[in-house]
Amino acid sequence: MKKSNKILVCIFVIIILIISGYIGYKLGTEEEKKNKEYMINNNEKNIEELRKEGYNLILSQSKNIEYGLPLKDTELKIKENSITKDSIILELLSKRGEEYIDVSTRYYILERKINGKWYQIEPIGIESKKYLERDTSGVPLNTNVKYNIFKDFSEYTKKGLPKGEYRIIFISQNIKENNSKSYIEKEFEIK
Repeated sequence: MKKSNKILVCIFVIIILIISGYIGYKLGTEEEKKNKEYMINNNEKNIEELRKEGYNLILSQSKNIEYGLPLKDTELKIKENSITKDSIILELLSKRGEEYIDVSTRYYILERKINGKWYQIEPIGIESKKYLERDTSGVPLNTNVKYNIFKDFSEYTKKGLPKGEYRIIFISQNIKENNSKSYIEKEFEIK
């Protein structure tokens, strides 16, 4: 009897160790995934290498891009129930007509707020700053015309945006006034 009890106790201990090891592994894997949600890169590592390591978002200090002044008499709203981790639909409405101002809707800047500070999310492929390098595709500002702008975040992430606070920034140029720049932004939250 004693020998069979010892064998049962040993089997029970082995089962407990196996279960504990499995649970520890699962918790560690989940923590590792959570830790690879984003990486703040201060130009120390190659962005492509960080993506290969499994980081979803590569963040950098917000770059000193001259956005100009806020665009006047123009609203940028989020279309109701349109925010997902993969995309957003925005509504752009200008209350004044400006035939010389185009708002770039193709390229945009996406930022994430962490501990009260904004960090620019590095794009995967074509850089969003390309617009600032003379790509003038955009929408003209016509009075009281509402433009729906669909943005797919796949330019910035392959896994979708994790929970957090974000803002999207569009840049405009006034071709009449020596290509002076203005911007319009909208903050939003992924829950």
